[in-house]
Amino acid sequence: MTNDRSASETREELRRELLEAAGKIKSAIRATGRSSEQARRLAPEAVDALERSGLFRLCWPREIGGYDADAGTCIELIEEVSAMDPAAGWNLGVGSLHTGFVGAYAGQACIDAIFSGGSAVIAGQLAPVGRAVPEDGGLRVNGAWSFGSGIHQSQWVLGGVIVDDGVAPAPKLVVMPRSDVEIVDNWHVAGLEGTGSCDYRTEDTWVPDDFSFAFPKPAPKRGGSVFRASTLSQAMVLHAGFALGCARSALLEITTLAQTKRRMGSTSAVAERQTFQRGLGEAESALEASRAYAHQVADRLTAACESKEELSPQFDLDARRCATWVTDRCVEIVSFAYRAGGATGLFLDHPLQRISRSIHAATQHMYVDELSYVLSAQHQLETEVRT
Repeated sequence: MTNDRSASETREELRRELLEAAGKIKSAIRATGRSSEQARRLAPEAVDALERSGLFRLCWPREIGGYDADAGTCIELIEEVSAMDPAAGWNLGVGSLHTGFVGAYAGQACIDAIFSGGSAVIAGQLAPVGRAVPEDGGLRVNGAWSFGSGIHQSQWVLGGVIVDDGVAPAPKLVVMPRSDVEIVDNWHVAGLEGTGSCDYRTEDTWVPDDFSFAFPKPAPKRGGSVFRASTLSQAMVLHAGFALGCARSALLEITTLAQTKRRMGSTSAVAERQTFQRGLGEAESALEASRAYAHQVADRLTAACESKEELSPQFDLDARRCATWVTDRCVEIVSFAYRAGGATGLFLDHPLQRISRSIHAATQHMYVDELSYVLSAQHQLETEVRT
């Protein structure tokens, strides 16, 4: 890409390149959905396709070989892959974001250790549920974390900790080799089965200073302007993109199925019913509105990051509320498609079944729970009172 292009032209060119790369792996990703579920982790063929396409580098800083994609592009690509297979889309979002965080915020020794070989995928959980005590040149870490999505194909893991220095405990993220953690093989679930989101734990592990950084708003050492935003604001691209991909795929499946599906006692295809047609029209409108909302917030975040002004904490609340609302609307869209498909969607090998289980599983993530609305409303009410 040439340097004389405007920022918007450069972003559009990158978006087209990445969508083209995604299109080339569509058949490979779609073919592995059932095998990923049965293995309870992303199929090797899917992992290989994502790595070969370069999409795991979506949210990495350019300095370490990434695309430094803006928030809107990240949403669109995660939607694209999630529409192919929910587990692949979820693992793409988690792996790319987490690896990007490490690439932007970790010290140089960590960068040299992880990225010298070119390929890297980092799994883990950001919630600071572990404990760490300072030692000379690092931290002594103990902890047990849940939902390490993609941990089986990752060489390194993240874990959120509270650092107890005896003065002012503070949250941090620590980066550890996967060999330093024990994976707990407990991912027996109904939804997102193919993500391999097992628990993991570590005991008395030493983590050098360069392998940890502040949370949720560390100071970026590398990367583009997006890394000025907190990790909480950046996380909205995963949840919004994933939900949009599931809803889009569900509508495609039911539109195809409805052409030939006849419910018991009816002589007409589902597609011929006006009640279905109205529901489909409403669902398509809801999907377009959800996508527009997600990209409007993403564009605001990009503009704020590119400005020289200090980012408002309001962005964390806005981003999380947006991701929650988009997820809620997409759940309704998928539910419409699932019910319209009748008993066909009951079978485990049907895409509507997989999509329905997956998006309902995603609603259990704390990032998109009802507290998102509550915290945003509380902030709005406090602001109105002060003004």
